[in-house]
Amino acid sequence: MDFTVFDRDNYFATELLTDHWQPGNKKVEVQFYRRPLNQIISPLLKAGFQIEELLEPVPTEKFKEADPADYNKLSKNPWFLIIKARN
Repeated sequence: MDFTVFDRDNYFATELLTDHWQPGNKKVEVQFYRRPLNQIISPLLKAGFQIEELLEPVPTEKFKEADPADYNKLSKNPWFLIIKARN
């Protein structure tokens, strides 16, 4: 998702990105690294971890009531990847 939203030209590059989130009336600057999926998964496997679950969460019905526009957007485009791994 970050690759398309931030209009990047190289999916395989690892980049520090800055975004602005607005929870409530407060604007927050958030930095994170965007990287290809293999650079997320491979180090886990090489370190001996076993992936138990991989999730791309969708918003809840409660969120739909609170913010219908964002609910619609987030229901169609994944914004988070959660990996449950055990060593």
